[in-house]
Amino acid sequence: MNTILRREGVIDCPFSVGFDYVEEFVAERCDRGGILLRMPLFGGAIPLPATTCVAARPDLSEWGKPHDELMISVAPPASVCTRLELRVRFRIARLRTRLLLEARYRPRFGELGALLDRAIGRHFLNRILDDLLARMSLAAEERERRYRIAFPPVFGPVRTDAACAAAQPGFALR
Repeated sequence: MNTILRREGVIDCPFSVGFDYVEEFVAERCDRGGILLRMPLFGGAIPLPATTCVAARPDLSEWGKPHDELMISVAPPASVCTRLELRVRFRIARLRTRLLLEARYRPRFGELGALLDRAIGRHFLNRILDDLLARMSLAAEERERRYRIAFPPVFGPVRTDAACAAAQPGFALR
């Protein structure tokens, strides 16, 4: 029986480049031997080295303009679980990008493994996914920050929703 876990977060960069930034983050990790999964425990983190395989493919989960998604196949140490299949989807969130991270895996050791997974395994994997999502977000935001320093806006700063509402009474996003 497969287990599916979902996490999501918002990164402060435009949707048009969010995919590229996260793909760059994953590619850099793959060049170094794979994504390092970190299990946060007691204020620190236990590194779990993992081999990684990455592919981009069309995201067919919603109607409208097609988007790409990242498929990341991670092989953590044998004691944790079998292969961990990660899917990173990208959605527009006004001036930012929403990341949807979905993990699929099959617990080891049959029924006993499924019981242990329900008891504590999902908790640990959720913490690992939160850490991975946070690192992806920080890398993408840092990349966007460096881009904005190198190429400042020609027409002045981008106005946020709150700034538009303050400047134009009656302004509302629909």
